[in-house]
Amino acid sequence: MQEAHLANFNKVFIEKAGWIMAGSSLALLGLIMVFNSSVLALTLGASIGLFIGIICPFLWQKNYQLLNLLLVNFLFILPSVYLTNSTELVHVTFQFILTVIAVSALCWFVFKSKLVAFLKLKEEG
Repeated sequence: MQEAHLANFNKVFIEKAGWIMAGSSLALLGLIMVFNSSVLALTLGASIGLFIGIICPFLWQKNYQLLNLLLVNFLFILPSVYLTNSTELVHVTFQFILTVIAVSALCWFVFKSKLVAFLKLKEEG
């Protein structure tokens, strides 16, 4: 049995990047309107989101499943725990996570055609 390529599993993230970005951006905007915004969470989330948005497609192409899993989990979990412990406010962690998701999806949305060609995926529709 042949192992499926990691890029094919993550194809939906590239195809639905606009909706993922819109949903996470609206949730982040609502969270910022209700609670105070944390500059640290937003800055850290934007930088990690940019890193994930650029690095993950390279890992998908090379089919590095374990490295992709470890990278994304450590970049989500460690800063989330740090922000929760340092501020003692859960909404700061949610701001961080939503910012990471929005910025990563923005990278995938902007470079959608290049990612499809880079990963050699068939584009639907």
